[in-house]
Amino acid sequence: MAVFEELVCAVLGLTPEDLTDDLSRASHHAWDSIRHIELMVTLEGHYGMSFSSRQMASVHTVRELRTLVGEAG
Repeated sequence: MAVFEELVCAVLGLTPEDLTDDLSRASHHAWDSIRHIELMVTLEGHYGMSFSSRQMASVHTVRELRTLVGEAG
């Protein structure tokens, strides 16, 4: 499993089998506003990035997270 997947799974309490690009804030009960901030801060720290509040608010799925990490990198 890649580091991105490990980080997302750790923050959201998922198993690798549960992690899909279509997983969303609406479909996963543990992905609440606090976990969302924790997830964004974790990704920022690991990848050495800084996301704007607009970028953070625009992310609703794992696919969008991947895109954001790729775009910001």
